[in-house]
Amino acid sequence: MQRDMDLIRDILLYLEALPVPPSSTYTIPLAEVANAIRHEDMRKIGHHVEMLIDSGLLVVVGRGISGHSELLFHRISWDGHDFIDAVRSPEIWSRTKAAAIHAGGWTFDLLLGIAKAFLRHDIETQTGLAL
Repeated sequence: MQRDMDLIRDILLYLEALPVPPSSTYTIPLAEVANAIRHEDMRKIGHHVEMLIDSGLLVVVGRGISGHSELLFHRISWDGHDFIDAVRSPEIWSRTKAAAIHAGGWTFDLLLGIAKAFLRHDIETQTGLAL
């Protein structure tokens, strides 16, 4: 199964918006995630959640996925928040994906770097500050 960065972004944005109290664990049915982000393939969502855990973007309890039907969510990591903040804007996300597709390939770090470069450029343009 290929990595779907739109799905990764959607999952992270959904989890960020949850009212999870600090230092607590929240059990989230993957069906709830699927419904919220309008995605029907539960196996694909579970696989992408596992990749988020493997990459360290999500901090979970134990293995993180309970019976492949629930996420034992603790919090989004610092790196996860950096990714969300870089790609939060739909415009920046669209430009980032277009640049990666035009280049013919990408890694997560390169995709994040492209998003940060667009974000930096926009901030410099709006503020006149050189970053």
